Amino acid sequence: MKKIKLKDNVFMDRFELSHAKELFELIDTNRDYLKTFMHWPRFTLSPEDTLSFIKSSHKSEEEGSWVFGIFVDDKIAGVCSFNSTNKTNLKTEIGYWIAENYQGQGLVTLACKELIRIGMEEFKLNRIGILCSTLNIPSQNIPKRLGFSLEGTLRNNEVVGDQIYDHHVYGLTKEDYINFKEKK
Repeated sequence: MKKIKLKDNVFMDRFELSHAKELFELIDTNRDYLKTFMHWPRFTLSPEDTLSFIKSSHKSEEEGSWVFGIFVDDKIAGVCSFNSTNKTNLKTEIGYWIAENYQGQGLVTLACKELIRIGMEEFKLNRIGILCSTLNIPSQNIPKRLGFSLEGTLRNNEVVGDQIYDHHVYGLTKEDYINFKEKK
């Protein structure tokens, strides 16, 4: 995949190995913010850890799991990805995070909107899901804005530090996507 423009100074692009140091520094600067709802920042302790993550993401592309950096003015601002892609059942989940100082600017919504388009139109998926902690209101607002339906709640779904979080499950089917596009 090539660089995907989201707006004038914002684009998504596949991470390259050369991004490892910058991505680690962003995670490290936002560690306290990120570890509220995500377990992985506790284990991302060096640029080598982010390098391993990038290498792993390149290997998972064959299965349809794509990881993109969200870039603002050529600086990494966050991550948006297809996770747990199931080619047989034509479905995936989208995951995302954004650095605290970029939150509230609509960047993740723009990135997710483009991933949804790619998933539905290019990869011919039938379903895209998003899971969010029931306590993470900003994260829940993204699927709501993009036409997803709240399908249920997974209780005790993720352990993050000393917390156990329930997750709302949001889903978007091919039919939902077509209807949502027509309304816009």
